[in-house]
Amino acid sequence: MTNNWLITGATSGFGRRVAERALQNGAHVIAVGRRAADLPARAGLTPLALDITAPEAEEVLRAAVDVAGGLDVLVNNAGYGLFGSVEQTPAAEERAVIDTTCWPTWPCCGPPCPPCAPRTAGSCRLAR
Repeated sequence: MTNNWLITGATSGFGRRVAERALQNGAHVIAVGRRAADLPARAGLTPLALDITAPEAEEVLRAAVDVAGGLDVLVNNAGYGLFGSVEQTPAAEERAVIDTTCWPTWPCCGPPCPPCAPRTAGSCRLAR
């Protein structure tokens, strides 16, 4: 049985490396990212262009998991860094970091994870 992985933040950095390794090990990967078009076409890879903070994120993620036939592993890796002093960082930029790094835990871990339950290898991983 092929493991189905959903990885957010999979278009660059750590998320992309995890996706590549999962593919090398024979997994099917739903690679979520704002720049999913940057991912090379390859067997076992389903790129999903999605801003994880978008209002429709929960619905889109659930549909992708349903199409894949369930979910075995979730790597919630979406996020980015903001560098600078707190007092000089505009509140809107701080909020954007929190909205991307912290709040998507629910749309990622809440609805997609119940399909893990009936599968024998189900687990959810939160990468931070």
